[in-house]
Amino acid sequence: MKRSIDPNPPKMSICWHESPEAVHRAMWESVAIGEGMTYDELLADSEICGLDDNGNEVVLEPGSDISGMRAQGCWAFVDTVSSCIHAWAAPDTDKGRVLHMLAHEIGHVTGTPHPDGFQEEMRAEQFGRVAALAYDMLLNKDRPECAAPECGCADAFCMAWPDD
Repeated sequence: MKRSIDPNPPKMSICWHESPEAVHRAMWESVAIGEGMTYDELLADSEICGLDDNGNEVVLEPGSDISGMRAQGCWAFVDTVSSCIHAWAAPDTDKGRVLHMLAHEIGHVTGTPHPDGFQEEMRAEQFGRVAALAYDMLLNKDRPECAAPECGCADAFCMAWPDD
């Protein structure tokens, strides 16, 4: 029997954090407690690893994960049990980048996760890239502006356009 695919994400919530350090702590503090140590002890006793573009594990310099978050301007992770996204975004970060990030995290809890960690990241990345492309198309300057006289706005997101 073929399983049907449910395209709907679960009900989601979001918890915004004030800094990259705060969202990093939110991700790793429960791990530290589970190991019987503090967050600071976990960082001091751990090697920071990541994946390169080919899915190979690489060791990162201490602190490079947080500096990478800051350079990117936003970062998030999703608690797959509670479907809560923990996120941080600098106030001046492009909204399209933040949308991409959030859609990526929603992707992790939508559909069936891939058992391979790298492939799961690529699966979730599809959600982010699709959302970013749709956002770019929405902002396309060739798109007609709102023409509803009762609306009177010039908002690129206004859906009060007249029917053709």
